[in-house]
Amino acid sequence: MLTYELGVRANSHMRIFIITGLLGLLFFSCSTNKQKEQTTSEPTTEVLTPASTEPVKSTVLKINPELTGNSDEHRTFQANSELTIIPVESYEYDLDSDGQLDKIELFNFEEYSGDPGDFQRIRIKLANGKVLDEYNLGIRANDYMPTQNEIESDLISIIKFGNINLLMTYGWYFASDPSELTIFEFSTGEPRRIFAQNFGMNELILKDSILLNGYSTLKSPDPSGPKPILRTLKIVENKLELTGSNNPLDSPH
Repeated sequence: MLTYELGVRANSHMRIFIITGLLGLLFFSCSTNKQKEQTTSEPTTEVLTPASTEPVKSTVLKINPELTGNSDEHRTFQANSELTIIPVESYEYDLDSDGQLDKIELFNFEEYSGDPGDFQRIRIKLANGKVLDEYNLGIRANDYMPTQNEIESDLISIIKFGNINLLMTYGWYFASDPSELTIFEFSTGEPRRIFAQNFGMNELILKDSILLNGYSTLKSPDPSGPKPILRTLKIVENKLELTGSNNPLDSPH
């Protein structure tokens, strides 16, 4: 009898042990699955790439050949020229907005010292190695020169028009022709002459698409003579255009 009771107790303990083990295993399995669900449901961290530090490129202007001037008057300066070169002024400015300073140099020639004007040659060298070196007749403190200027100079102007930098030089006027206005720009990564015309600036606008306005001829000394036409220099579809008004107005000279 005693042996039978011991056997029953042993079987009872065995069942309890098995049941307890199964419950523990079930609890462990549920806990593990829950952890997996929590892990997979966590949001993925997005790795952001730092913004580019490359300079923003300017709008590329198209050249209008009708406005670039006389190719002989603006001919390239030859390095083997026998003219005696006289340095006039030099400036540094980031013309093509690449974060590096570019150089502008103005020169005169001893052989032309009796001629009007203050320089006869301009040399523009960008930091990327691109160079423009040409004859350009300029005068100091020209009446048409605007007061707005990115550099300290009474010989040339650098004007910012949106994301474009423009370099301007001013000649002298003769008879009924106003002084020549020459404009260079750098949106392609090289210096380019985009405008060279007898043009007396009346007002620097720098608004919307309009750069400036002025006159292609001066006021005639004869009161009955034709009056100058006010004209506008603007950028239309990334191209420099010179438009005219139908209303003749008095020019400042």
